Amino acid sequence: MRAAQSGNIALARAALERIDRLHGGRAAWIEASYPEARLWIALGDSIRALHVLHASLSEVISYDPRSLAEPARAAALLHALALQADLHRARGDVAHARRPAAVVVELWTGADEPLTQVVQRMKADERQ
Repeated sequence: MRAAQSGNIALARAALERIDRLHGGRAAWIEASYPEARLWIALGDSIRALHVLHASLSEVISYDPRSLAEPARAAALLHALALQADLHRARGDVAHARRPAAVVVELWTGADEPLTQVVQRMKADERQ
């Protein structure tokens, strides 16, 4: 989003809020919600990012299970769960960080090197 990159926080927030209104109160698919949450974080609003993630992750149960075989959606789902755990941990809410962290650890243990660091971070959440 160019407004965020150029430092125009007000314009970037307005654009994200327009996107939110277009959803009509429904959560977006996870592959749209994950980057939206990252943008809210870039704008300094981790609470809004958590809200976006929570709304979208709550809807995953309604997905057709075959849709999660799509690599982009599956990757977005796991990245969103890791981000949710990170945000909860950053707020000192270790109890809420554990559940998404456990899912990431379960599904990404043994994954390629770039994901190993994420798994290690999530394991630390599990132990707390």
